[in-house]
Amino acid sequence: MADYSIIDGKYFFCYDTSNGSCFGNDSKQTYIIKDIDAKTLFTTLGIKDESGLKWALDRLPDADNDIIRLKEFCDENSISYYYKMED
Repeated sequence: MADYSIIDGKYFFCYDTSNGSCFGNDSKQTYIIKDIDAKTLFTTLGIKDESGLKWALDRLPDADNDIIRLKEFCDENSISYYYKMED
């Protein structure tokens, strides 16, 4: 699962293509999706809290990486977010 943190009730997910993590690493291409409301995400995924997050995200349809899978899920469910890919 992509690295993540919660800032003011909003999720920030990050995935680095060089080794799958982007916190504290010399990253290559990095995918970022952020400003996802935690409560909305939990409700839409059908989970009660963060303890079910990994399970729920792992069940999303396959894509190149976790960020793309989450982005597609948010698009399909009208969940707002900010997306960015950095080189």
